Amino acid sequence: MIIKVLISTLILTLPIINKAIDKSTSPPATDDIISVDATLREDPAQKIQLGKFTVEFENTTLDEIRKIFGSGSIDHSGDAASSQYWLCYSLPNQRIWFISHGEMGGPDHALTQLHVISMDEKNIVNNNCPLLPIKFKPIQFDFGWIGTTQETLINCLGQPSGIEGNTLIYFYHGKKTAKYRGEDVDWNVLGYVEVIIENNKIVSIYVSHVTSY
Repeated sequence: MIIKVLISTLILTLPIINKAIDKSTSPPATDDIISVDATLREDPAQKIQLGKFTVEFENTTLDEIRKIFGSGSIDHSGDAASSQYWLCYSLPNQRIWFISHGEMGGPDHALTQLHVISMDEKNIVNNNCPLLPIKFKPIQFDFGWIGTTQETLINCLGQPSGIEGNTLIYFYHGKKTAKYRGEDVDWNVLGYVEVIIENNKIVSIYVSHVTSY
């Protein structure tokens, strides 16, 4: 059965951190509906390595990431199911967004999504997306980063759960037991990776990791 999951349907009212939002540095739009089979046996979206630092989805907050880097500002847009907070940074020919969904990230804005895209060098410099110091490189997931070959990606994660054009989709759906209102309940753990390939190399990565009941 194809699992279709709406990442969030709840309303949460949260303060806007920055008054003015530069739309050119906002995270790219994504589809919150997952419509492929959950074929992965292991969660591909648990953490990301920032040099010597490890950032964990649903554990590390945006403010903790900002303090690690020593720069950046948390922006916000949307409300209800479209609410999100993010940090934007740049590397040579790359732009990275660390994102916390307005509801799923909780009041502390824990990391729930990451989006990185390849860009022309001339479009990188922007005050809202400061350059990362070299000490935080390499930045990468266990399966790779921008420039990783398709063969390396498949060697790490196996065959994709779905393919749409030049986009490879990996989806994990697992369970974990945790307390909810004093009782042990089974929570849904969703790990999602969407990778765009051009000329046999990764040019865009979108990762989402959420736990819901």
